Amino acid sequence: MRRDGGNFFAPHTFVKALIKRITYPKLACFVNFGQPRTTSDFSACAINVSIYNLSKLQNEKNLRYSVTCHGGDLIIDGETIPLRKLNFSSEHIRFAKDVLHYNIPFFQGFTLLSLREYSSVLRNITIRVIAHGDSSPAICSNYILEPIRAGSGFYVEFQLKEVRENYYLMDQVGDENLSDMERIAWTNKQFMAVCGQSKLDNEFFKNLSRPIL
Repeated sequence: MRRDGGNFFAPHTFVKALIKRITYPKLACFVNFGQPRTTSDFSACAINVSIYNLSKLQNEKNLRYSVTCHGGDLIIDGETIPLRKLNFSSEHIRFAKDVLHYNIPFFQGFTLLSLREYSSVLRNITIRVIAHGDSSPAICSNYILEPIRAGSGFYVEFQLKEVRENYYLMDQVGDENLSDMERIAWTNKQFMAVCGQSKLDNEFFKNLSRPIL
């Protein structure tokens, strides 16, 4: 480094700080849950997805997000879906904002709709939100909801069973020692396991009287 007209070796702390400095906006994403409302067959809950830029001097451009839900349907505010089209597994991939400034968060409301089942084993609902932009790496938050059974046998509401918020997908625990191809194969396997189960839970498959040849 150069100081006072002369060249000097840079202190290791200075070099380390340069290497580790964050050069992208720091995003944070959350899901907040309202109070469930029930009918004879369904349970509905208002939820809100929020995305924040925590960097005061770095704005994020072209903010995007995706929300996936397994075990229930997410209906974005302002849209209506006939009940016959519900498959209790949904995904929304959306463009959010041109620019996300510090302390001006993005909000999007959804309705979480689930079937009130009478069963010995009730299915959890898993919700994942991923946010990213032109500069920031993808950040993720996961939520697992567990149904609470009422005296009649049907569940009336959910409780948060597991919450993991704001971790970078590039830092996901468990795949640090995998090669790129191994990571791709592992991701595809996990996706097909969830996707396959959601398809088997669909009423179309439940009503089949014999396998399709």
